[in-house]
Amino acid sequence: GAAFLGLEPDVVTFTIILHNSALSGDLPAAEAWFDRAIHAGIQPDIQMYTNLVTAAVRANNSAAAVSWFRRAERGGLLPDIVAYTALLEAHIAAGHMSLAENCFARIERLQLKPSVQTFIALINGHAQRGNVQAASTWFARMEKFGIAATVLQYNQLLRACGEARPRHVKRAEELVKEMLSRGIAPSDNTIRTLHWAVGRNRLRDLCSRNGIDFKVPVHAEANTPEHDNNWHR
Repeated sequence: GAAFLGLEPDVVTFTIILHNSALSGDLPAAEAWFDRAIHAGIQPDIQMYTNLVTAAVRANNSAAAVSWFRRAERGGLLPDIVAYTALLEAHIAAGHMSLAENCFARIERLQLKPSVQTFIALINGHAQRGNVQAASTWFARMEKFGIAATVLQYNQLLRACGEARPRHVKRAEELVKEMLSRGIAPSDNTIRTLHWAVGRNRLRDLCSRNGIDFKVPVHAEANTPEHDNNWHR
């Protein structure tokens, strides 16, 4: 590392290391490197704290994520949209959708510009809970902010239809037609999620009526959104 080369590590060095720890969800490592930065005389910036929040979220430790976010604020730092999105994700992971939406309201009050990831998190949170109406509302709000929908967001809405009880089969079929009318091609995971949400027979008919190549991925039943974290891609 930098010390081995006879160089003094700076805030950029520690931020990169923290970022790598965050990507892997290694919260203990991220916290250890943060402490090393402090002992090295580094003044932590908001990016360093955001990496700790992200590491905590990926480690499924929402309480730690909130704690690190608040620590950044107590240190006089102004969280940016990346930090707020990470906090929002922490609330969602903990099942606190109302707190996540309150976080978004705060983003608006601060006149920060939400990112596509901010909306992905909110749509996904409601989709996981089968709340089709709320997921659709955030989808619409995303587009009002000028962010164009992609197959990823449509797959999230389709998941909401599949998670709902009873399943929203008709709404799922409408979403497919809407996608196609916008020139958005279904992905393999679109077909897989549809297979799970509407059933093989309705899926086959839907594909036939809309000119979609009907090919259910192998082991589709085993790889439903409940068991696959990559369903939305």
